[in-house]
Amino acid sequence: MTQKQKQSRERHIRRDFAHLMAQQIAALQSFQGLPKSAANLAKLDTASRKAAAAWTICISTNLDNPADFLRMVVESLEGKLHGARYDDAIEEAYWKACKTGKRKAERSNPNRPLFSEVADALILVLTEMGYNKDGPTEDGLRSRLKILGFRLSKKQGQHRKICHGPESLRNRGKRLH
Repeated sequence: MTQKQKQSRERHIRRDFAHLMAQQIAALQSFQGLPKSAANLAKLDTASRKAAAAWTICISTNLDNPADFLRMVVESLEGKLHGARYDDAIEEAYWKACKTGKRKAERSNPNRPLFSEVADALILVLTEMGYNKDGPTEDGLRSRLKILGFRLSKKQGQHRKICHGPESLRNRGKRLH
């Protein structure tokens, strides 16, 4: 990963932390006044514990500039904090490819889609979301997937299919007992 990609990945993680904090604040704001029932009091207690844990994690990982982080939280609460142009479409395409990819048998890891499956799903997602069909280039898509932290499966080559099993090239000519 290049230095520029690392910085972009760090910005993405900070943005995710800001969204997490904004969600916790919104959950706490939903409780107006004191809860009238024991169940709501328990929900408030759970929400406040989650918020405290999230604050601890987010602030401790963003100690270099907490004011910028708090500004990001405010922007997230106001709905003004956004990622790169196609990030939302890429994320949806990745999860769609995981679930409905057509080449699951070729994946080295069944939980990670192949790049071609993500690319095919991205075309569909872009049209659903109203973007133009061009979207990011293949290199740009690979780079954004890496920055967003999505791992891809590698296509199994012939060497992986042949070298395992009783009739593999390694065992040819040898007797199996």
